[in-house]
Amino acid sequence: MKNEDDFSKPPKGNFVDGFGRGTIVHAGKNEIPPGAILMTDRDVIDYQNTRIQAWEPQSDVWWHSQGKFLTLLASNITGCLITQYFRKKFRLQSYGVIFTFAPTVAFPALASIFLSEHMRRSILTVPESVSCYEIRAGILQTLSSSFYSALVAPWPCVYYARKYHTYLAPENTFKPTVMYGLRPSVKSFNIFLLLVIANFGVGWYVTHKQAEEIDTITEKEVHRAAITVLDSMIYNDHEKEK
Repeated sequence: MKNEDDFSKPPKGNFVDGFGRGTIVHAGKNEIPPGAILMTDRDVIDYQNTRIQAWEPQSDVWWHSQGKFLTLLASNITGCLITQYFRKKFRLQSYGVIFTFAPTVAFPALASIFLSEHMRRSILTVPESVSCYEIRAGILQTLSSSFYSALVAPWPCVYYARKYHTYLAPENTFKPTVMYGLRPSVKSFNIFLLLVIANFGVGWYVTHKQAEEIDTITEKEVHRAAITVLDSMIYNDHEKEK
């Protein structure tokens, strides 16, 4: 149900007039407060995005605009480290640099931005359990970076090892197979585990900060509204004294 105003835009005076204006709440059919506007999840997301874009100072909502780039950076670093590990294992030297790095850098970068934005939009609906979304964000970041790169990186490396016969050099005794590439040493396994933990932490932390920022601007709205109401009361009292 919509009123005449476009509720995707912050109501005029939303940041200063009255308590609770513009607050997103979940309520049953018998719990809808007077004057409430019924909104779908899409409506809520559009409203919250406009609210965030209009907020001043923008430093209060920094993670909403820049958080996805941190997940992108984490994915790129992870992809580069894993690819470099396999290139070294298959003794590729300068062979196939672009075509071995591209699958583990380009796709994870796009996936991390898409998934980060998806999780950000999910928490804009003000879910009851933000922790579930934070954990989900960490898992998605880990899958799209660490595990994806570990499964994809060996294939182009095997191809170039066979193409340029790097496995035939006298000092090299490895077989150019994916199974050989995926057989980890203790050191490489520990490093991979650290990458998994780091990527989970990045995904979790970005979503956590974004949820905190929503709470922050809501609290500041209430604070600004309280100041306005008090100023109005003082002004009215002063006028009465005249």
